[in-house]
Amino acid sequence: FDGSENFSNSSMDMEVNGAGTAGVDYDQIVVNGTATLGGSLALTLNYTPTGNDIINLVSATAISDTFSSVTGLPENWAVHYESGFVQIRFTAPLPVTLLSFEASLHHDNFTNDAPSVRLDWRSASEVNNLGYNIERSFDAKNWSCLTFVAGKGNTNQPADYSLIDDYPVYGINYYRLAAIDRNGSIKYSKMESVEVNPNSEISIHPNPVKNTLYIRNVKQNIPYLIHNSLGQVILSGKLRQPETVIDVSGLTKGVYYLSCETKSGQQQSERFVKN
Repeated sequence: FDGSENFSNSSMDMEVNGAGTAGVDYDQIVVNGTATLGGSLALTLNYTPTGNDIINLVSATAISDTFSSVTGLPENWAVHYESGFVQIRFTAPLPVTLLSFEASLHHDNFTNDAPSVRLDWRSASEVNNLGYNIERSFDAKNWSCLTFVAGKGNTNQPADYSLIDDYPVYGINYYRLAAIDRNGSIKYSKMESVEVNPNSEISIHPNPVKNTLYIRNVKQNIPYLIHNSLGQVILSGKLRQPETVIDVSGLTKGVYYLSCETKSGQQQSERFVKN
């Protein structure tokens, strides 16, 4: 169209057979002026996108208003209005919906007299999931890949995974998952951290913690103390089971120390961060 055009009372029927060339693979309206929308858009898409495709349906010097209705738009497609374009964009679905990801000390296996770290995660569903890169860092900035764990591909059922890191370093080890789909898209999990102490027996997670702190490998019915960084007792109670929980939601943000007796009868203190 040479000059501005008013489509407020029009119904546009447009066909898309690919993301290649306008006028060949998909319909396109070009307006050398202002394109005033307001009418309806009926789409027919006859192809499967291979990536995050973007298709310009309307190209104009300026775009005014929006379509009153859009039909025929498949899942994961959306209409975007730009200053000189009306586009439909495909966003490839991320491969995984994660329900949980946890890291904790693992005492069933020792390598070179040091505890290992166990990683557990669960997905609610997976779409074209190639698998997971298990990444570790010692400063929460620079990451390296420990190994790759194959995913389930496509499933609407929950899936459980676990991995043992036999060679953590003494100090804080940070972990995250990189879920990779078959098109190369990556989704990162939240970050988990575990502090490895050469004399450690008990295991606490998550660390940092927001609401609930899980403790493992302790004696039954023993008292515990939580101190702040000044040595003041902030919280106390009893650990009723070898694996139990402490509600720390009432603590302010900062560094704390959990002190209790281990299964072997040793007093131990574990550092954790409250977020």
